[in-house]
Amino acid sequence: MKKSLLYSETRGAFSSTRHYTVNTDDPKKLQIWESDPDECREAGESFKSSHSRKSLQNVKLALRQIFLPHGYPEAVSRDYVPYQIWDTIQAFASSITTALATEAVMKGVGVGDQARTPLAAALTWLLKNGSGHIGQIMFTWAKGTSLDFDCKKWRLFADALNDLATFIDLIAPLFPPDMIMVILCSSSVARALVGVAGSATRAAVTQHQSRMNNMADVSAKDGSQETLVNLVALITSLILLPIVSGKTLAVWTLFLLFTFLHLFANYNAVKSLQLETLNKSRLLLCLQDYLNTGNISTVKQINVRESVYLGLGIESKDVCGFKIKMGVPLKQPLVSDQLRPVYIEQLISSFKSKAFIILPVLENDTIFVTLHENIKPNEIIEAYVRSVFTGMVISQIRTKDKSESPVRLSLSSVAGGIGDACSVNPLDRMITKEWENFLRLATMRGFVVDRHLLETEDWRAKWLHY
Repeated sequence: MKKSLLYSETRGAFSSTRHYTVNTDDPKKLQIWESDPDECREAGESFKSSHSRKSLQNVKLALRQIFLPHGYPEAVSRDYVPYQIWDTIQAFASSITTALATEAVMKGVGVGDQARTPLAAALTWLLKNGSGHIGQIMFTWAKGTSLDFDCKKWRLFADALNDLATFIDLIAPLFPPDMIMVILCSSSVARALVGVAGSATRAAVTQHQSRMNNMADVSAKDGSQETLVNLVALITSLILLPIVSGKTLAVWTLFLLFTFLHLFANYNAVKSLQLETLNKSRLLLCLQDYLNTGNISTVKQINVRESVYLGLGIESKDVCGFKIKMGVPLKQPLVSDQLRPVYIEQLISSFKSKAFIILPVLENDTIFVTLHENIKPNEIIEAYVRSVFTGMVISQIRTKDKSESPVRLSLSSVAGGIGDACSVNPLDRMITKEWENFLRLATMRGFVVDRHLLETEDWRAKWLHY
């Protein structure tokens, strides 16, 4: 008795497949049956799942629907699973260390101390929270815009700062009573910074992971995962705290162990991210590859090489010998004798087809870039890349560089044809050719060029003939 498959359907990536088949001997009779996705069977082969297998499959499907975004794995980025695994580990470790510090905080505010009144404890707690609110506002004002540009660095910074806040809480009981307020307020400020940096960078990561306009779903499922982890950590803490309470050595041993696990997991989490949007570090690493080899590494390779530590990483000076400042006012790079209508009109005329003006200043090795108010994200990337190529040409004129790299040789032809570092044109035909080739390779490698994460100043301009 042979069967002919008419139709099959699957709900999501992990549910069983339902088959609609017809008997060749009895074409009027339709048979409907299901196959387990974990079983490898022919399309027309008969299959009867046992009750236990069916129950297990239903449990697995329910868990996936509760904790994974709808449409997984197609609906999320390739780095979703490794990032979430390491993020789960760090959340568990962080919850344990926070629980270890809770007893110390309670002692700090006066719980169990007969000499301290409830009012004094309440005021200490309120001042502790108030200092955190002030710290949160100040940090958001000072660093809010940079959290998008370097979300990996700020993510790791936030979690390291969280461990520092826990450490401060643990040592609080060792200080005299009149110092407790300052100590607890310090840890509260640190945790406030953690809250801002952590939530902002989490939003940036969620935006990266969402591939089907499902950012809300990805964020909600991440919240479910974290809630489950916190519940497991809570149960673990309920078991551990009565055992280690009052045992200083045990508390510090557990703190150091879980702090190491927390930092290790966070480092691996941010290193597992494969961000396709170009920030300064990733763009400079791509340009470094292109200038040295004429090619660009993959998204994964570039992200592996990107530094995740604040204050460290590649700079434009390492690539082209110049600092690059984007979105500056026109007055900043011009000297007094250049602030004349004729010179500014010539400048605008030179860049009339572009939404940016590139101004190298050789005296302080800086390239300034002014931006038009209607500039597009891909044009900001173009302005930065042209600035790097311009800086490279000027550096070649200065040093008489004879590199054998094909791109550097191409740019050296610009330098050789000019001979004067002050006369380099960022719109030179050869620079334009290298920009177009770089853009083609970056797109081919999977980098996103219709948006960017390059930090620019707030100045925007408009000029005639654009």
